[in-house]
Amino acid sequence: MRIRLFEAAALACVLGIADLAAAQNASTKPGADGPYPVAVGDHWTIETKDEISGEIKDARKVVVTETSAGEIAVRSDVPGTGRSANLVYDRSWNLVRDDQWRYSPNDGQGIRTPLSPTAKWKFSCDSINGATGAIWKRTGSSSVVGEERVTTKAGVFNTYVIETNFSAKNTKDPTRTNEVTLRTWYSNDIGRWVKRNSIVRQSGHVFTNQTFELTEFSHKKQ
Repeated sequence: MRIRLFEAAALACVLGIADLAAAQNASTKPGADGPYPVAVGDHWTIETKDEISGEIKDARKVVVTETSAGEIAVRSDVPGTGRSANLVYDRSWNLVRDDQWRYSPNDGQGIRTPLSPTAKWKFSCDSINGATGAIWKRTGSSSVVGEERVTTKAGVFNTYVIETNFSAKNTKDPTRTNEVTLRTWYSNDIGRWVKRNSIVRQSGHVFTNQTFELTEFSHKKQ
C-alpha cells in the first residue's frame, strides 16, 4: 500500500504539454505566466529511470481525454503491456484522484504560478485509499531554488528548479511514515515540468530513487 501511494503520485505527475518545435528552440526565460492551455488529444511520453539500479523501468504515454473549467482528465498507458490508469488533475496539475486513491483537496505536487526566483509555498492533504479506507496525512513545502537550462530527448528547455519536501503518516498507525524529496525542472515554455527526480525514504532509509524525463510530446493547436 505504501509503495502504491508514492509510485502512483510520482508516475501520475508525468505531464508536459507543448508544441515540439517551439520547445526545441526555447530560448526565453522560464517565465511566470499562468497555466498553459490544455486540449483533448494533447499527449506526451515520460521515461522512468531507476537511479539505484541504473535501469530504465518504462516509458508512459499520457493522453488528455477530457477537460473542464476546474479539471483535466488523462489516461496513462505503458505501451506493449496493456497497463493503463485514469487520472484527474486540477488546472495547476495537482493530482485529485486516480484509479485507487483520492487526494483531498489535492496531492500538492502541482505548480503554483506565477513563478519567480523567490517563490515558495506550503501544502497539506489527505490521501485516501478507496479500496481499503486507509488515510495518509501529508504535509510539505515547495520552493524555487534556481534556474537551469535542461536538455532531454524532447528538446532544450529553460527551467525553474523547484525543491519539494513532504512527509506522510498513516492515521491508524502514526509510526508508519514516509519522507519524500522531489526536484522538479519546470519550463514555462511548455507550461509543465520536463524532468523530475523523486526520492522516497521509509524508516529513514532510501526506498526508491527515480527520475522521470520528457522524451516526446504534442500539443493540439487551439
